[in-house]
Order: sequence, then C-alpha cells, then structure tokens
Amino acid sequence: MLLAGGFRWRLNSIREQNIQLETQVSERTSELRETNKLLEVEVEQRKRAEEALAKHAAEEHYNSIFDNVAVGVAVMSLERWPISFNAATERIVGYTADELQNIDPRLLAVPEDRGMD
Repeated sequence: MLLAGGFRWRLNSIREQNIQLETQVSERTSELRETNKLLEVEVEQRKRAEEALAKHAAEEHYNSIFDNVAVGVAVMSLERWPISFNAATERIVGYTADELQNIDPRLLAVPEDRGMD
C-alpha cells in the first residue's frame, strides 16, 4: 500500500509539473506571437523608410544632374508648356525661369523648328 501511495504522489507531482510547463509554454508562445507582430510592424516601417530614402536619393541625383549639366534642359507638360528650367537654359535664352513661364516655348525654337509638332 505504501508503494501505491508513493506512486500516486509521484504521478500527481508529474501531472502538476506538466500543467505548470504547459502553462509556461502557452504564456511564452503568446509573448512570442506579440513580439513577432511588433517585429513585423517594425520591418514594414523600415522598408517604407528605405524606399523613401531611395526615392529621395534618386530625386537628389536627378536634381544634381538637372542643375549642373552644361546644356539647357526644360521640363515640359504634355501640352508643351514649361514646368521648370535649369540655369543653363536661362543663360542660353537670356530669360529667367519666371519669365520663361510666360513665354510660348515654340518662340524660343530656331525658325526652322517652329512649325514642328
């Protein structure tokens, strides 16, 4: 009888430890899921930040070329009206960017090219 009582006590002890371990595993799993969600949000935020930085770097590169190229460059709308000019364009045509906004760009073309559309 003493042997059976010791066995039951040991069995109950193992069951209690098993319940404790399962509870700990469940709690830790829950904590890890929450941490994983936070990490996923952080990864998405970093991706967006990296994309924004890459876009900014590309824009800076374009602006650097646009501003420093030795030839005149004009950005035009689809209707062929000026949007922006670089400094070389201003020097070449003799007008400021503000003045160029009010001039029909076809008037700046050489006479042979004025009729081309």
